Amino acid sequence: FTASPLPGATQGLAVYQNGVRINEPFGDAVNWDLIPSNAIDQAAIVTNNPAFGLNALGGALSLRMKNGFTFKGFETDIRLGSFGRKQAGMQYGLEVGPWAAYVAAETISDNGWRRQGGSEIRRVFGDIGWRGQGVEVYLNVAGAVNRFGAAATTPVQMLNQDWGAIYTNPQTTRNAMKAANLTGTWDASSTLKFAGNLYVRSFDRRTVDGNVAEIEPCSRRATNPLFGLACLDDDAFPAGIAKTNFVLRDRNGNPIPFSIFGGGLAGSIDRTNTRSIAYGGSLQATHEDKIGGFNNKLVVGGSLDLSRVDFSGNSELGVIGPDLTVRGLGVIYHTLVNGGVSEVGLGVRNTYAGVYALDTLDVTDRWSMTAGGRVNYARVALTDKLGTALNGTSSFTRFNPIIGTTYKLLPTLTAYAGYSEANRAPTPLELGCADPAAPCLIDNFLTDRK
Repeated sequence: FTASPLPGATQGLAVYQNGVRINEPFGDAVNWDLIPSNAIDQAAIVTNNPAFGLNALGGALSLRMKNGFTFKGFETDIRLGSFGRKQAGMQYGLEVGPWAAYVAAETISDNGWRRQGGSEIRRVFGDIGWRGQGVEVYLNVAGAVNRFGAAATTPVQMLNQDWGAIYTNPQTTRNAMKAANLTGTWDASSTLKFAGNLYVRSFDRRTVDGNVAEIEPCSRRATNPLFGLACLDDDAFPAGIAKTNFVLRDRNGNPIPFSIFGGGLAGSIDRTNTRSIAYGGSLQATHEDKIGGFNNKLVVGGSLDLSRVDFSGNSELGVIGPDLTVRGLGVIYHTLVNGGVSEVGLGVRNTYAGVYALDTLDVTDRWSMTAGGRVNYARVALTDKLGTALNGTSSFTRFNPIIGTTYKLLPTLTAYAGYSEANRAPTPLELGCADPAAPCLIDNFLTDRK
């Protein structure tokens, strides 16, 4: 199971930061570059618990960030490394009476060990907290603006000559994030406690990917009606598809002449833009008391997560220069053949909700039993902004149970057994590729290429 920043990878871990699920709404990806590592107080991996909601197939990773009560004073860290590596971080925590404040920042830059592989990371985290009699309230904010020179695969023949060689460029990714999260706990009595949070989080990813384009003249015979036009190479497609479907066309549907490349090697610059905003909250009640003389702990809670996503992707014709840089020609192109090149514009509305209950009974001082479950609901609505092929609304509901027991054999040895189920719902990225009658229009731009 992975929690990867690559859209299209098979994600299987739910990741939470101070109670906010940070798997991105579009493809459940996790962008680790957005989290200041010096601001992490604790990290816990939890398995066998469906309370963590959708896509906790392999478990959940819960990150608890620092605040002014847990970190006091000032600390800075500066590091230098190979390939122009420069890293600096600072954190400061202060407690004054019932109030506390904390701020952390990190900056990392390097030139990369391959040409055009430089990266810059800028990220911050801040928290203001207040403690009263049985009450704690925290407001934390976070932000990041990062850029990566993500050079892609290079033929081994080039690497044998120069390990820093790249095949084509540009290959860049830019991530930007802003988030605010209000959390609180209340000890209503000696046996009853409440905890909850409200959050809003925006994310913007832009990618630029220069590639060699599989483009050829449609025909080399002057008598052919397609003579002089540019076509997508049809070698990888089944026979029987009309050649006219492979003709490159601009946004107005006009055929593109092959002469546009001026005798140079054909290339393309693929661009994507993913903008999302997510908001929601959770509420949990914990009751600890004796039932029939046995210690018992009951946890009941629920969560609601809403998000909106706007995704766009297109390909611009270009010419590859001697330095393997693709220079754009200013023409966005597509083909009529399914599985070819298509411009994509997609709007997404996600609704994720869940309620759960978990009860643990101490049968003896050594033996405990646990049982519970969670009901998950997911609704994903897709709107094709350039047509109708991607339109659709899908809903999913499932109950996931859990049961387990632990027994303390010795003070230092405990045996346990458990059974639980978890589920995931298809992401908007996957649902956009779910029609068996038409190949995916999105994975021209987002594909797991492992």
